[in-house]
Amino acid sequence: LDLAIPDTGADGPRPLFVHIHGGNFVKGSRWPQLVVAERGWVAASIDYRLAGDEPLPGPRVKPFFDALGGESISARDRTIASSVEDTLVALDYLLGRADELNIDTDRIVLKGESAGAFIALNVAFCADKFENSGPTIAAVIDFAGGITEIFCGGGTAIDPGEAAVFIVHGTADEKFSYDHYALSIVDGATAAGIIYELYTLEDVAHNWLKSMMEQTAADGRKIDDLMHEFLNRVLHPS
Repeated sequence: LDLAIPDTGADGPRPLFVHIHGGNFVKGSRWPQLVVAERGWVAASIDYRLAGDEPLPGPRVKPFFDALGGESISARDRTIASSVEDTLVALDYLLGRADELNIDTDRIVLKGESAGAFIALNVAFCADKFENSGPTIAAVIDFAGGITEIFCGGGTAIDPGEAAVFIVHGTADEKFSYDHYALSIVDGATAAGIIYELYTLEDVAHNWLKSMMEQTAADGRKIDDLMHEFLNRVLHPS
């Protein structure tokens, strides 16, 4: 992982922001989250095993792995389970050094785009259905991802009291349908009574992620600014 720690002097513990890259589970790599650290957060960007690594998930995620089909499934599908395992391991590493890194363990944010968003959502809302222990996640940033229905139940996986979720999705997304994924999360969040925000990108395809830092909402405001405003409201309630 890449880790950026803000120089905050004697200030109290800081939120932890963990970025999980996209790439359809077959490509991609971490990229530093320096802008997040400049806002005063501990910011990490992690790698996870990809399909080309021929991953074999370990005992920690075995129930999750078995729900996918176990060892008979493709390398790419095995990556869905191993990426959850790798994210949990990264969180163990970071939170095991919470005092040293000045992390507030009650304010953990997972952010991902595309496959990375699936991983973040799986860790926050789905892994616990398969006996996977992990820290409590305060918020998830979902850029064009979703919760799989096959083994997680889509938005029904969201339970009361779980993470707040910030969703950005294009209505013309050709990889992950807006109606099938984004609206399912909205329905699940509404039913569970958790905090959420949805920003719909009208007639925008999946490739908006290539310039995500500059993407704007319908009112012309940058998605990046809206994301941080959402996190400040969720993590620093008045």
